[in-house]
Amino acid sequence: MHILPRKFILLSLLLILTNNSFAQDQNKCEELSGFYQITETIDMPDCGQHLTQKQSFQLTQKSCQISVVDNTSTGVVTGHRLNWNVGKFDSNGGEVTVQDSYYTVENNSVTGLSNWIWKRGKMQCRGTTSFAGYRHDKKQQVAFIPASRTLNLSDITIQD
Repeated sequence: MHILPRKFILLSLLLILTNNSFAQDQNKCEELSGFYQITETIDMPDCGQHLTQKQSFQLTQKSCQISVVDNTSTGVVTGHRLNWNVGKFDSNGGEVTVQDSYYTVENNSVTGLSNWIWKRGKMQCRGTTSFAGYRHDKKQQVAFIPASRTLNLSDITIQD
């Protein structure tokens, strides 16, 4: 029978407790549900376009899972960060593949970034969308583009 030194046992116990604490911290998520007003700045340098649009939408949250009311967008909250589930969707006669997308919410201030590629036939544009705005508790009447609306080419304002 081999007896382990007391220091080794204490060190092992400490490592186990530290790892459990770290794992619990990784699973914590802030409550991010509420009403959001966001300005999106969309840059498509491959296609020479830049535009800004505004949105107003509501997020609901169950545990660390979040979803947009009246939309199919979903995500996972870790701490103050909301990581949107990424994938593909149709837009402007082509297909958008979202590579990553997130919001960070601190003190009701929202910032974020999304990287994506739009393709239609042989034409392709890489782009980023940066997000800035705020969260509030009550629905407010705003003249923003709803989150569920597909952006049409006629909505694009090109800036030099």
